[in-house]
Parts: sequence; C-alpha cells; structure tokens
Amino acid sequence: MNSEIKEQIEKIKELFSNGWITEYEKDKRIKELDPNYKPTTNNSNSSQSTNNSDYYTTPNTTSYNDYSSNTYQNNDNSNYNNNNSDYYTTPTTTSYNNNSNNEIVFKSYDDVPVLNNDFSNLSLDNTKSKSTYNNNNNNNNYNQMLLEERQKQLKQRQLEEAMARKKFEEEQKTPHPLGSFASIFGPKPAATLSVTKQELNNDPNVTIVGWDHGVKFNLGLLNGKTYVDLRDWLKESTSGREPDSPTQAKSDQWKQEQYDLAKRVDKKNYITDISKIKYIGGVDISFAKNSKIDACASLVVLDYKTQKIVYQSFKMVKLTEPYIAGYLAFREAPHLMPLWKDLVTLYPQYKPDVLIVDGNGINHMRACGAACHLGVLMDIPTLGVAKTLLYANGITEEYINNGFKKGNTVEMIHQNEKTSLGYAIYNTHNEIIYISPGHKIDAKTSLQIVQATLKSRPIPEPTFQADRVSRDFLYQYYYKLKSSK
Repeated sequence: MNSEIKEQIEKIKELFSNGWITEYEKDKRIKELDPNYKPTTNNSNSSQSTNNSDYYTTPNTTSYNDYSSNTYQNNDNSNYNNNNSDYYTTPTTTSYNNNSNNEIVFKSYDDVPVLNNDFSNLSLDNTKSKSTYNNNNNNNNYNQMLLEERQKQLKQRQLEEAMARKKFEEEQKTPHPLGSFASIFGPKPAATLSVTKQELNNDPNVTIVGWDHGVKFNLGLLNGKTYVDLRDWLKESTSGREPDSPTQAKSDQWKQEQYDLAKRVDKKNYITDISKIKYIGGVDISFAKNSKIDACASLVVLDYKTQKIVYQSFKMVKLTEPYIAGYLAFREAPHLMPLWKDLVTLYPQYKPDVLIVDGNGINHMRACGAACHLGVLMDIPTLGVAKTLLYANGITEEYINNGFKKGNTVEMIHQNEKTSLGYAIYNTHNEIIYISPGHKIDAKTSLQIVQATLKSRPIPEPTFQADRVSRDFLYQYYYKLKSSK
C-alpha cells in the first residue's frame, strides 16, 4: 500500500471520527482503496436499497456530553424501511466528548469544508461539473443554499441602505416648517414633518432630523421613543451675545395676545379621575454652559403609574427673547410647540393626558401664564408649577405665610373675583412651590396630580425629568455640535 492511499485512508478516518461521514461510508470508502480492509463492524445485515446506494447512507446522530469518556457507540440496527428506503433510515448514535482533541470549531458556515471524491476542499462554483461533488450531495446543496441566502440578504441590505441614504439627503434639503411666532396662534394644522432614522446608531427607537452635525447619539430608551430636532441650528460662535430687550410695540403686542388667549382658556375640568390618567407630560428648556442664547428644549412623556419615561424629545434652540416676569411663554412657547407638533404628528400613541409646565397658570396678572398659553395652543389639560411667587391678584408673600400658619396647604383666592387660583404647598425639600391650573383642569385636580407626582423631588417628576434630560443632552453633546463659524 503506497503512502498516498494511506494518507487518503487517514483522512477518511478523521472525517468519521469528527462526525462528517457515517461508519458505513467510512468502511465502504476504505474498502475501495484497500480491498484487504476488514470493517470494524458487521454491516452485512444492513438491508440497504440497491438503488443509489452510494448516495443514501445511514445518518450519524451526535449526542453532546461534557462528561462522557471519548467513546463512540454504534447501534447496529441499520435496517432501512422497505418502503421509501431512500429516505428513511435508522440512525447511528454517537457520544461525543467536549474535551476531545479532535474537536473542530468553525467560526462561520464559510469555514465548513465541502469535499469532493478526493476529500479536498471544493469551491461552490455553479460552473463546475456536478461529477466533482462527493456522494454527500445533501451537504453540498445545503452549503450552496446558505451561500445564496447570504448573498440575497446582502443585496437587500445594500438596497435598503441606499434608499435610506437617498431619503435622508432629500429630507435635509427641506427647510424647517416654522414661521413667525405669531403663526402659532393661527388656525393652521400641525405641519407633517419628515423623519430620518438614526442609521449610525442602528436604533429604530431613536429619530434624528437635521443631522448636519454628524454626531453619533446614544439616547435610546429601554421602552420608548427618542426624537431629536437639530434643523436650522448652529452653535453660537461667541458666548457674549445676549437676547435683545423687547420694544414697547412688541410688549404691547404680547399683552394683547395674552388677553386674547385668556378668553380661550377652558376652566372646565376634563380630568375627573386622576387614576385613569395613562400618560403625563413635562416640558422645560435648559441653557448651554457659558451661553445666554443656546439652549435645549425638551418634552418628556411618562407612564403615569410607573413614572417612567416612554417618550423624550430634544430641540436645540436660540432663546432670542429675554426672561421677563409674566411673559415667559413668549420666550419658550415658540420652541416647545414644534416638539409638541412632532409628538402628535409622528408619535400620537404617546400623547399625554395632561401636561405640567414649569411656570404659572391662571395665577397671572392677565390670567394667562405659560401653562394657560401652552394649554390653549396644544388643546390639552395643562397645569403650572412655579418655584417663585408671581405677585398678582392680591397673592403676596405675606398672604402665603399667613396661610401656612393655618395648615400645610394654602389655597390662593383671587382678591376680587374670589375664585381659586391654585395652591401653595411645601415640597419634600421644605421649599414652597406654587400650583395653578392652566387649561381644561381645575385647581383641586391640579393639586392632586402634583401631590401624586412629587415623590422625593423638589418639583413634579415630569418637569424634573424634562429638566434633567435637557441638561444631560447639553452636557454630552453641545460641545460636539457645529459652530456658526
């Protein structure tokens, strides 16, 4: 017996020991190479089908055992079913040891060898003759099928990526559909906004629009949606710019708009049972460090029962109006309304039943604080929670202090109209906060909702989370965003 035949026999034995071929096939192939070879087991009782006997063999079933000895056990019950003998066989069971030195590990299907009659690696090329394949056609067909499936998936993925990129580029050419602040008051419906998925993050729950900054965000919620709006915004090149004070004409216009909006405030209570609230929202705006212009507006929606965030949105903005007591809405509403419109247009399933605003409601010199202002524009129940007292309607610091001498909750009563403007209470940090209804809610229900969401925070959880996520956004990404220079 020459060395080449011995080498082929060793390859056959190695294939068998690693479970690639059956014992029957091993004996058959060695017998072809060495007529004097005597099989280790008696296969004479195997009543195989006489047709295609080279192709249909007894399958080898491997049972994995970490603790068994390195043994191979053959069940010599290889009797084929007389009917459909080409397909139904009695398996040979093999016990395999995890510590075997013969163990072969493949990183992918591409590494699995496909063998021809000479037991050398065979390329899966359709142009080659089928006669070069070994008798185990099923293995070859399976590998070919895997290859074709991978190629098909790759082409599909490339097509989807190309379409997504084209859509993204087209969307960036569309200007942000924001008009003047006065346009918010008009009867125009919320504009339908285009959406770009954050492909770089591979996170379907994160949506970015205006992605000119090329920043990779890590904002995904465990159970919920994240929306980021960076359209038509560039970081201030200098920290020295400050908002301009309003002209007298603008101040007069603001006053008139507040009087007009106050007439549209609905004081009827639409939340008769707070236990039936599903979602509650909060809004806030935080400044970037060392800037009096650049800020991040945020809107969050929480599950009312669990107080967990299910939706969060961010918008980088320019606060071009200064803070003036009584006119907070004109500074913040133009930047919060686009986030609201995006929410109800793109993710209406997260629309909150009530919204808490960091500011006042009807406890206001013109009965139209920020909570009323936003409530009318959004047309949902709103309430305001302020950290400082707005002196109006006879409500002064002395009034509040005298009220606390009588109890832990002070109801704020309008000096002339004798109607309830809200309540003052102490939070868990022993600080006074001022609660007043905004739109479609009454003072008592507003108090109940704040008490239910205050927890251990200085302010209710929705506005606390809106403030926290906007500050976190600025801390993590502001320095990465592009400047106007």
